[in-house]
Amino acid sequence: MQLALADAQSITVLRAIQKGNAPSLVASLAHDTANMYQAAAQAFKQVASTSGMSSKAGKYAEWKLLVFQGYMFAFTGEP
Repeated sequence: MQLALADAQSITVLRAIQKGNAPSLVASLAHDTANMYQAAAQAFKQVASTSGMSSKAGKYAEWKLLVFQGYMFAFTGEP
């Protein structure tokens, strides 16, 4: 569920970039989206630790977390 919400929010970020919205708005949306992906990744890690199996969806959430952190830093101009 968390992963689906994060994916939906990611579309909002991409639309904000495409429309040329203010960089501060894009950075804020990207930050919120990164937090959603982080929550999803943590949920998958919990499941993986109890079952002893890794999850492709968990790896996807971790990758998207890094992508949206990159967007956040790119649009704030801070490292």
